[in-house]
Amino acid sequence: MTQIDKAKQAVAGTQIVTVKDFITKKKDLIARVLPKAITPERLLGIFEMIFNSSPKLADCSQKSLIGAVIQTAQLGLQPGTIGHIHLIPFNNKGVMECQLIIGYRGYVELVNRSKQATILSADVVYEKDQFTYKQGLNPVLDHIPAKKERGEKIGVYCIAKNLLANEKVFVYLQKAEVEKIKATSKSADSDYSPWRTWPDEMWKKSAVKRISKLLPLSAESEKAISADETIKTEIAPDMTEVADQTDWTGQEPIDAEVKPVVEQPDENLYKSMLDKFVKAKAKIGDKLYYKVLGENFGLEHINQIRNLKLGAQILEEMHKQYEKNK
Repeated sequence: MTQIDKAKQAVAGTQIVTVKDFITKKKDLIARVLPKAITPERLLGIFEMIFNSSPKLADCSQKSLIGAVIQTAQLGLQPGTIGHIHLIPFNNKGVMECQLIIGYRGYVELVNRSKQATILSADVVYEKDQFTYKQGLNPVLDHIPAKKERGEKIGVYCIAKNLLANEKVFVYLQKAEVEKIKATSKSADSDYSPWRTWPDEMWKKSAVKRISKLLPLSAESEKAISADETIKTEIAPDMTEVADQTDWTGQEPIDAEVKPVVEQPDENLYKSMLDKFVKAKAKIGDKLYYKVLGENFGLEHINQIRNLKLGAQILEEMHKQYEKNK
């Protein structure tokens, strides 16, 4: 067992108190799972700054706040204005909890860490820009931003490089596509949502997220990306294995003392399911993998799978489609 694994386990066994007490009392252990550039003191300072700028976070459950702190530390991303991580107060079925949203720069960082692909650039296109986009055998993407007033946003693109194939790829999303993505985010209407405070960054993130489906990513990067738009109220050595508590069902709010009527899978079974999806993607390829997720089940990523039964249905459909297209 590595030093980082030991530190994560020790942190996982900590009794839930307050964020400040948690970081202060366990700073030596937390230091072992943080990137070298971030000290526990700096992490605490960053979170205090965030709490001061977003007072509503003080109303969130301590469990969800500490879950967000540990997720942030394990992801090696930095919250705040740098744009890696956004912490959003989220009314989760009548309970105010802290939802972690990976920002544009955080998403880029996670893709680049895979060492199999890299994001080269992403930019928003405005109606008065000079912009040419063409698909086909000889795709074209040319963009010259207007020097003065640029008008309304009309789209966004991302350019990346598949390092394994040594080739560049790009995607372009029209405004309607971005608005559709925004509509699927349950926190988009929050006053604290990055869709309101950092709209251009979220447009870019939408393009990065789309192009990542065309890139070879490591299993580690895939698991890290699954933390996007999640609420975790438990602590574990690997937070990606903890089930997301975000209510995606659209049910009416319930009393804060009543637990959501959603299957909470056994931790080991949930981890096993995630591993099966990683293996399935490697076997059937990115195109078919995301086609089944999106077209058959209306999902963008496996972090939206709320129970084991649905996960089994998706895996079965992936197998059927794979056999059919062999």
